[in-house]
Amino acid sequence: MQLDQSHRIVLENLATFQRAQRCLEEADTYIQSVLQEIADDLSAAHAPQFSFYFTPGAGSYLQTRACPNWDGTGAHLITIGIERLAVAEILAPDSPDAARAYIYSELLNDWKRAASYTRIARHLRQLLPPDGFAPASPQMHGYVFVKRLAPPSVATLCDRAALKTFFMQCLEPLASWLVANAPQLAGLGGADALASTESV
Repeated sequence: MQLDQSHRIVLENLATFQRAQRCLEEADTYIQSVLQEIADDLSAAHAPQFSFYFTPGAGSYLQTRACPNWDGTGAHLITIGIERLAVAEILAPDSPDAARAYIYSELLNDWKRAASYTRIARHLRQLLPPDGFAPASPQMHGYVFVKRLAPPSVATLCDRAALKTFFMQCLEPLASWLVANAPQLAGLGGADALASTESV
């Protein structure tokens, strides 16, 4: 292996790059604290029907699930949320790993099991999605509708109240979608299918 000019630039400016890395880590920690606050706010607003939770780290997401143990499968019929929530994913909309919102079904994630639930898949995809959401591609196993998050400005990201508003503008329509479609979803799995949600 040979070190090229890009390596030399990094080594000559090592302190600057180390500080930049620390800034990114601190930005991620800050974003995580905002997302945890949003999860708490949404859980309080929709209790006791839905409990939102935030999972930090690699592949971080904020979501809630409904219709647990659907038809005795052990799976949730529906999940809504946002994922890919590191600062680099939030600010890089053209990346394949850009932050996105989703409506998802565990039943359809496993292609072997999904083959048994084509009627359910068809019904879920016939529901009207929230504004800005599009049908997921067939390769996105389990996903029903998705929406790539437009990146916030750096000023928005650095303003805690503005960043909460940015995320809530996506999450509140999702929560409203879940509430509005509760009767149809419950009808797919029995009258008490939406009676509880699981928070972990």
